[in-house]
Amino acid sequence: MLLQLRVTVPADRTDAVRDLFDRCPGTAHLAVLPGVSVTPPGDMVLADVARESADALVAGLRALRVDRDGGITIEAVDTAVSTSAERAEEEAPGDGSDAVVWEQVVRTTAADSSLSVSYLAFLTIATLLAAVPSSTTRRSC
Repeated sequence: MLLQLRVTVPADRTDAVRDLFDRCPGTAHLAVLPGVSVTPPGDMVLADVARESADALVAGLRALRVDRDGGITIEAVDTAVSTSAERAEEEAPGDGSDAVVWEQVVRTTAADSSLSVSYLAFLTIATLLAAVPSSTTRRSC
């Protein structure tokens, strides 16, 4: 499975970002669009990468501080029909079905979990019901 990384990068780090993708065996398609990003200003780097390679690439981008001065977007690619996509998936270390992109896990978990009044009410009711002794339970000596 491929993921598309869309990276908004300050122009002074574009070469380093391109080198990062070039060195990664899981990169299938790479495009560098100079000067197209308006906010934040800079370049746009697009790459389709094997899922197994995405976590290391995001870590490399964070080491370059692209997450602070630019942006990183990750999207699933439903279908990619190309020899380079097949090669990237074969050459990427590990198995795509086992690959975890931790940044996606962290962001999804943070977005999907929030403490609400209704959750606390249901939790309180469930705790109270669990504490009530059942009248059908017999005690033996």
